Amino acid sequence: MAKCLKKIRKSKKHRKYSKKCSNAGQNRPRGATRHHLVPRSRGGKNNSENIKVIDGLPHQLWHRLFLNWTPREVIKALKACGRDFFIRDSKELEQAWQYLFGGRSDEAVIECIKRDWSPQTTVA
Repeated sequence: MAKCLKKIRKSKKHRKYSKKCSNAGQNRPRGATRHHLVPRSRGGKNNSENIKVIDGLPHQLWHRLFLNWTPREVIKALKACGRDFFIRDSKELEQAWQYLFGGRSDEAVIECIKRDWSPQTTVA
């Protein structure tokens, strides 16, 4: 496993996510977290259509790469600038990208984001 991913797994924040087993009455597997597809601070709702239960590590890596952007904003930037816009010559961000998307093309990553990281109504 890449050095930066080991660092993330050992971090306090990751351990905190991994220890949580339920949140607001929603049961989920140990180590899973609730990811708001459209961040609440950006107008996303706290309902089942906007929440995806995912493992804590991919959740952290998503936010490390894309900060608090909506899926629509991520797709728009990826179409305009490509993956280098997010990786910014950082080995750690490159490893996060590889963990989440592997060697997929930018077009395949866009389809992945539409399918797996977007509420069905936010991305056409």
